[in-house]
Amino acid sequence: MVWNVQATPEHLNGCNNRLFLNEYGIEKSLEVEENLIVFTPEKPGTYMYSCWMGMIHGVIIVKEA
Repeated sequence: MVWNVQATPEHLNGCNNRLFLNEYGIEKSLEVEENLIVFTPEKPGTYMYSCWMGMIHGVIIVKEA
C-alpha cells in the first residue's frame, strides 16, 4: 500500500511535521509536497496514526480484498 500524505507550507508546522503509524513501526518526518509512506497491511482492521505529540490523529481502515 502506498499512502501519499500531501503537505502544504501553510499547514505543516512543528506540531504535525512527524507522523507515526505504530502498528507498522512507521515514523515519517513530513516535508512540503508529497510524502510517500509504503507498507503492507497484514490483516483487515482499523489502524490509528498520529502526529509526534499524539494530539492530531486519524485512522486507516483496511478491508478484505
